Amino acid sequence: MNDHAGIAINEELDRFEEALALFNQGRLDEDRFLALRMSLGVYTQRQPGEYMVRLKLPGGCITTARLAALTEILDALPNAGSVHLTTRQDIQLKSIPGSALVALLRRIHQIGLITREAGGPTVRNIVACPLAGVCPREERDVLPVVHRLMARYLGNPLTRFLPRKFKIAVSGCAQECAQDPFNDLGITAERDAQGHLGYRVSMGGGLGHKPRKGKRLESWVNESELLPVVEAVLRLHHRHSDRERKSKARLKFLWERFADGQLRSLYREELKQTRQTMRSAARAIIPEREWVPVALADFPQRVTRAVVAQKQSGLFSVPVQVPLGDLTLEQLQGLSALAARLAIPEIRITTEMNLLLLHVTASALQQLPELLQALNLRLPRAGDDVSACVGSAVCNLGLTAAPLLARQLTGGPFDLKVRVSGCQNGCVQSDLCDIGLTGEIRRPHGIAMPFYRLLTGGRGIGDGVLGRCIGSFPAARAPRAVEIIQDAFARSGQSAQGFSAWVTGQSEQDLALLLKDLDQLSAEEAAELAQGQRDQAGFATQTGLNECAGSRKLNIEAVFARAAHERSCCQELWNLGQVTASLVRTREILQGLGATLLASSKLPVALSELDLEQVAFQACRRPYLGSPLGQRLLELSEQQGFLECHPDAHSGFGALLGDVDRWTLELAQLWMGEDVTLHLSPYLPAALPDDGSDEEALGEAVNNREVA
Repeated sequence: MNDHAGIAINEELDRFEEALALFNQGRLDEDRFLALRMSLGVYTQRQPGEYMVRLKLPGGCITTARLAALTEILDALPNAGSVHLTTRQDIQLKSIPGSALVALLRRIHQIGLITREAGGPTVRNIVACPLAGVCPREERDVLPVVHRLMARYLGNPLTRFLPRKFKIAVSGCAQECAQDPFNDLGITAERDAQGHLGYRVSMGGGLGHKPRKGKRLESWVNESELLPVVEAVLRLHHRHSDRERKSKARLKFLWERFADGQLRSLYREELKQTRQTMRSAARAIIPEREWVPVALADFPQRVTRAVVAQKQSGLFSVPVQVPLGDLTLEQLQGLSALAARLAIPEIRITTEMNLLLLHVTASALQQLPELLQALNLRLPRAGDDVSACVGSAVCNLGLTAAPLLARQLTGGPFDLKVRVSGCQNGCVQSDLCDIGLTGEIRRPHGIAMPFYRLLTGGRGIGDGVLGRCIGSFPAARAPRAVEIIQDAFARSGQSAQGFSAWVTGQSEQDLALLLKDLDQLSAEEAAELAQGQRDQAGFATQTGLNECAGSRKLNIEAVFARAAHERSCCQELWNLGQVTASLVRTREILQGLGATLLASSKLPVALSELDLEQVAFQACRRPYLGSPLGQRLLELSEQQGFLECHPDAHSGFGALLGDVDRWTLELAQLWMGEDVTLHLSPYLPAALPDDGSDEEALGEAVNNREVA
């Protein structure tokens, strides 16, 4: 069950349909529409009038029945094309015409799949080990953890409007097949010295701009403590990440903003309050389900590249290689029919942009190669572990035609993992593979042309490490660069130790020397290569808006959602008799909501630098639409200040909370009158009589609450 049902999906889709009509009529600006559609996982493409829709599949799991239903939906679309599998175990539907968007979203949710919060500043799809629940060596099946976290944070006011997106990965053993340390929050099941099952937690990892490996936050926490730890990290992100500079708003940048000890101290303070306000939720976090690991000396390191005998006797997990992560509608339909025919109940998307067929019987395993071949698919083969993002032909941020290059590459006889990204955002995790290529634009001799940065030696699983950049060269020379690296490894005589060990033993200078001639261009060569790129589709020197960063303007819904979270915490803390902590929350409610009354362009300093009293003063000086709400805010700030100076005056807190609630409701009415697309009701306190006649009763009721 979802802890925070939030906005009912049908109601949210009704709002989106209305907003889409207003946007098409030119009555809703693009930035406001962006915030609405991103909350439903809808992205624009370079093609005008076409959209990409992202399905959010926790742990990458989809049943055969739902896959069949999805193929029926896609078959009904005009000009249905291919779908794209992502490294976050999502399915992306490409080239959806705007006229089909609303009907598509309704049908997707009707069959039990979701797109909600698959985009925007939210908790994104939670990834897990591809073999969760079937792996013979896992410490624990982590899918219940994934689903519990999804239930709590889908529609939760705390996480619906974070400073930036937040990524969680959960693994069932120390192999960390979900690449835990390279996420905002990494959770790994393991046992303590006494053999008790728990989790270690890392924080602040991430790829893209300034990639970094997360730091160990908790060496071991037991199951009842896991949810408070997760929530404390989310609150840390919510309170302290930069909401004004989106490029610095990811959680990983908090390690730069604060000293290590200071950041850990802030986390401990959040954890202390979270433990107090989540006692009942913490006890019910996850159904207990333990497995005894089995020692397997020959267990494959890359479980998505080999057939694995499951812990369930007589059943197998079978990988299916999906070239570049793209599946046509015909292939999707064929896979659905194949799974039904062989009684395969579940399919998973992997972080490698491929598929896993689960619970395959021995007899079905013998039939699979021939059946897959009929769909132009197969089990993995040495050299085909090459993948790419959709690139500049589709993505607004793409600079280079990543799929075009990927089709020219091979992982060679050593089955190296090769990834090609059309920009620095790292959607295919170019930093975590044997050979990664990241697109960029350079201008040798003043001629704009696509280049690739080459990274090598990255690894996401086990003791993961980021790849090292050893050069940048024209896109046309990228195949030769990959070939040179592979040849050098083959000649080294160290194939038995593995590619990663070989790269680790080389200096960056030695590796760069291998490619030293590839970045040299005469003016004539630059002109010739640039002409060749112009003759190919997909090279872009201009990018669009980074939609993952969210809306550029102050999002009113986001502010009210944050206020709703603070109010919930305020009530919980008050129930526990913590007056001072409760007053911290009412101050944040007033300061955050009050800031919506200010025109930041007319302020002498940045909005974030104003405290509550300054916000109230400015709101009185420049009343929004002539509203008296600024004056009311000033009066509330005086009440707030008095109680902060007199924390023993418990009787005044009920009155303050009631006044804050009434002011919040009036402010919401003001904003919804200004913008018909705003939907603030999920984030508002219960309505109170306007005459204040119940104020005394309200104060008495609040003050008489049971103190835990």
